[in-house]
Amino acid sequence: MTKEKMLEIVAKYGMQELLNDEITKEQVGWYIVSDGPIDELESLVECTDLVDIGFYVDRQYWEAGKRYYRMFAPKTWL
Repeated sequence: MTKEKMLEIVAKYGMQELLNDEITKEQVGWYIVSDGPIDELESLVECTDLVDIGFYVDRQYWEAGKRYYRMFAPKTWL
């Protein structure tokens, strides 16, 4: 997957910047909290070959069925 495709996904779902450090404001990726599954992000979570997609996506389950997706990208892609 390319940087451009990753940025399309970020824009498509309105993902917010994920900051590593509140003082330096260093960005490490993006996140979104959703009320249910987002199929496109779910498929990226399930991908085990990071070479294929070029970045890392994970998911956490929160209360009331909410999902917290995080997308981490190489520093040169931010």
